[in-house]
Amino acid sequence: MGNLPWIFVLLIPSLGFIFFLIYANIRLSARRKALGLPPLGLTPRRSKTRHRKHHKYVIIHRLKH
Repeated sequence: MGNLPWIFVLLIPSLGFIFFLIYANIRLSARRKALGLPPLGLTPRRSKTRHRKHHKYVIIHRLKH
């Protein structure tokens, strides 16, 4: 049981830092949402059909003389 105080000495600052990171992430995501920005990290890819150009094909009839 001699190591128990050292476990608390080492564990409490690391837990505090983890909670600080969670708190900062919540604040940052709320700020980005208020500014209308997309969330950080991986954003879903846009579908390719959205930007595809639609080609219209015109049939040309050649007149035979």
